[in-house]
Amino acid sequence: MSGEWMTREQIDEVIAGLSAADLIAGTGEGRKDAAVAGTAFDSAAHRLGLSNGSPATEHVRAADFGYLAEKIGEAINVDSPKSDLPSDSPDSVEPGA
Repeated sequence: MSGEWMTREQIDEVIAGLSAADLIAGTGEGRKDAAVAGTAFDSAAHRLGLSNGSPATEHVRAADFGYLAEKIGEAINVDSPKSDLPSDSPDSVEPGA
């Protein structure tokens, strides 16, 4: 992959192939936010054979960074969307409050 740019299709392929192990590797060493996503992406690309040993993120054009970030965010969102409906649980632990 030396000197080549990843296509959005390749980016999608890597993101679709993200594993829990990739995400765990990404959270190591106190990494935060973009570093977690980048490390997880690099790990998945390497495991899937879409990297030649250099970090796959080095082959994502800056113009595609927003796309990559959005797609990873969608893929690793472990919280279900919050409902707009009011909660059935009371605001207070005191009965009748």
